[in-house]
Formats: sequence, structure tokens, C-alpha cells
Amino acid sequence: KGERPQDTVKREFSEELDFLLTKEKIIPFALTVKEIKNPNHICRRHWDLWYLVVVEKQNFNFLEKEYYQAGWLPIVGAEKVVIGVNYRKTLAKLKNFVKTLS
Repeated sequence: KGERPQDTVKREFSEELDFLLTKEKIIPFALTVKEIKNPNHICRRHWDLWYLVVVEKQNFNFLEKEYYQAGWLPIVGAEKVVIGVNYRKTLAKLKNFVKTLS
């Protein structure tokens, strides 16, 4: 509560990847919304704010309870692995967004 989204990105990088963001670019590029249909959950909608974080390739020390596995993939490789319509659409947006940066 009270945390700005870009501060959340920095905190999550630190907690989940054991990597401290200092001067890296953090660029918002997408928003996805997923309806929650599980009656056991108090939330009915999940909002994801997506950011592109520009870093040199790292060997992150990822938090194993958050990830089954982690690694670097080109966007084309990630498209083959990712499950879920929201994620596929977001990767397509990322692919187009990255083209505009070049």
C-alpha cells in the first residue's frame, strides 16, 4: 500500500531476482486484466502492470519458491513456452514495443 509501481518493480527485482536496480530504465508497456472466477478468492479481477526493464544479461539468483525455472529467452523462444492468452498477447505487445525502441 502506498508504493509507486516503479518502486514495486525495484522491490520485486530485489526480492525475486536478488538484483538491485539502480539506474536501469523501467518502461511501462502493457496492462492486462484477468477475471477471477474462484469463489474462494475475495478478489474478482487481477490487474498486471507490465514493465520493460533494460539490464545487461545477468545470472539472476531467482527465488525458487516464485519460479519453477528461469532463464534468458529471445521473445520468439518465450512465445513458444508461455501459457495463457494474456501472456501471449503481452509478448506480442512487447515485441512491437521493442521494435519502436530500435
